[in-house]
Amino acid sequence: MRNFILALFFGFTSIDVFATECLSDFFWNGNWKDGTVSFSVTNEIPFYSEYIGNEIIIYNRNPDKLIYYKVVDKFYNILKSGVVSKENSAQITISVSDLPDNGIYTIILTSPNPNDRVWSQFKK
Repeated sequence: MRNFILALFFGFTSIDVFATECLSDFFWNGNWKDGTVSFSVTNEIPFYSEYIGNEIIIYNRNPDKLIYYKVVDKFYNILKSGVVSKENSAQITISVSDLPDNGIYTIILTSPNPNDRVWSQFKK
């Protein structure tokens, strides 16, 4: 029973969510709008994504604000960054063709609202 509880605890507290080209959909974690920690399974975070070929496509169910994005490596080195206008934020496409293979990367999305910060990890 104790091992089950520990496994359950560590299973829910881990934020390492990987996506590969075989698993094209991946989850977003973090805060968006109201400042509470959410998981994309609850539909409170308006993003869902696909990893197709050498592109990450991020869909935004609620394109109502400017979005900043960063792609970082496991040492938090910023490898890519950009800004997407409110008008273009319904679909954000990020090319990852120039990133080294066999790496684990994190995409971080923020907005002008200081409570907005979500992330997702993928493996290339």
